[in-house]
Amino acid sequence: MKTLALVVPSLISITFALSFNALAANTATTGNSNSGQCAKMVNSINDGLKSSSISAADRKRAQALVTEALKRCKADDYSGADSYFIEALKLLHK
Repeated sequence: MKTLALVVPSLISITFALSFNALAANTATTGNSNSGQCAKMVNSINDGLKSSSISAADRKRAQALVTEALKRCKADDYSGADSYFIEALKLLHK
Protein backbone atom coordinates (compact mmCIF):
# COMPACT_ATOMS: atom_id res chain seq x y z
CA MET A 1 0.00 0.00 0.00
CA LYS A 2 2.91 2.37 0.70
CA THR A 3 4.18 1.88 -2.84
CA LEU A 4 0.82 2.83 -4.29
CA ALA A 5 0.70 5.91 -2.07
CA LEU A 6 4.06 7.02 -3.49
CA VAL A 7 3.28 6.20 -7.12
CA VAL A 8 -0.09 7.97 -7.44
CA PRO A 9 1.17 11.47 -6.53
CA SER A 10 4.11 11.00 -8.90
CA LEU A 11 1.78 10.01 -11.74
CA ILE A 12 -0.44 13.00 -11.05
CA SER A 13 2.48 15.42 -11.14
CA ILE A 14 3.85 13.86 -14.34
CA THR A 15 0.42 14.06 -15.98
CA PHE A 16 0.05 17.69 -14.94
CA ALA A 17 3.52 18.56 -16.26
CA LEU A 18 2.84 16.88 -19.61
CA SER A 19 -0.53 18.62 -19.95
CA PHE A 20 1.02 22.00 -19.21
CA ASN A 21 3.82 21.43 -21.74
CA ALA A 22 1.31 20.37 -24.39
CA LEU A 23 -0.78 23.48 -23.76
CA ALA A 24 2.28 25.73 -23.94
CA ALA A 25 3.43 24.11 -27.17
CA ASN A 26 -0.03 24.49 -28.71
CA THR A 27 -0.21 28.16 -27.76
CA ALA A 28 3.27 28.81 -29.10
CA THR A 29 2.55 27.22 -32.46
CA THR A 30 -1.04 28.29 -33.05
CA GLY A 31 -1.33 31.49 -31.05
CA ASN A 32 -4.57 32.36 -29.36
CA SER A 33 -7.82 33.78 -30.59
CA ASN A 34 -6.92 37.34 -29.58
CA SER A 35 -3.83 37.38 -31.76
CA GLY A 36 -6.05 36.41 -34.68
CA GLN A 37 -8.26 39.38 -33.89
CA CYS A 38 -5.20 41.64 -34.00
CA ALA A 39 -4.31 40.34 -37.45
CA LYS A 40 -7.87 40.92 -38.68
CA MET A 41 -7.86 44.47 -37.34
CA VAL A 42 -4.49 45.25 -38.96
CA ASN A 43 -5.75 43.92 -42.29
CA SER A 44 -8.92 46.01 -42.01
CA ILE A 45 -7.00 49.18 -41.21
CA ASN A 46 -4.47 48.55 -44.00
CA ASP A 47 -7.34 48.05 -46.46
CA GLY A 48 -8.87 51.29 -45.21
CA LEU A 49 -5.59 53.12 -45.66
CA LYS A 50 -5.37 51.94 -49.26
CA SER A 51 -8.83 53.21 -50.13
CA SER A 52 -9.05 56.36 -48.00
CA SER A 53 -8.23 59.88 -49.04
CA ILE A 54 -6.72 61.11 -45.78
CA SER A 55 -3.72 63.41 -45.67
CA ALA A 56 -0.19 62.06 -45.72
CA ALA A 57 0.31 63.16 -42.11
CA ASP A 58 -2.82 61.30 -40.96
CA ARG A 59 -1.79 58.24 -42.97
CA LYS A 60 1.63 58.26 -41.31
CA ARG A 61 0.03 58.68 -37.87
CA ALA A 62 -2.38 55.78 -38.52
CA GLN A 63 0.50 53.55 -39.57
CA ALA A 64 2.39 54.48 -36.40
CA LEU A 65 -0.69 53.64 -34.33
CA VAL A 66 -0.97 50.24 -36.01
CA THR A 67 2.70 49.59 -35.28
CA GLU A 68 2.14 50.40 -31.60
CA ALA A 69 -0.97 48.22 -31.54
CA LEU A 70 1.03 45.29 -32.91
CA LYS A 71 3.59 45.76 -30.16
CA ARG A 72 0.77 45.57 -27.61
CA CYS A 73 -0.61 42.44 -29.31
CA LYS A 74 2.78 40.76 -29.10
CA ALA A 75 2.91 41.63 -25.40
CA ASP A 76 -0.57 40.08 -24.92
CA ASP A 77 -1.99 43.48 -23.95
CA TYR A 78 -5.08 43.32 -26.13
CA SER A 79 -6.97 46.13 -24.43
CA GLY A 80 -3.97 48.39 -25.02
CA ALA A 81 -3.87 47.28 -28.65
CA ASP A 82 -7.56 48.04 -29.01
CA SER A 83 -7.04 51.64 -27.94
CA TYR A 84 -4.40 52.12 -30.66
CA PHE A 85 -6.62 50.44 -33.25
CA ILE A 86 -9.53 52.70 -32.30
CA GLU A 87 -7.38 55.80 -32.72
CA ALA A 88 -6.23 54.58 -36.14
CA LEU A 89 -9.83 53.94 -37.18
CA LYS A 90 -10.82 57.44 -36.07
CA LEU A 91 -8.15 58.86 -38.37
CA LEU A 92 -9.55 56.84 -41.27
CA HIS A 93 -13.04 58.22 -40.72
CA LYS A 94 -12.22 61.92 -40.47
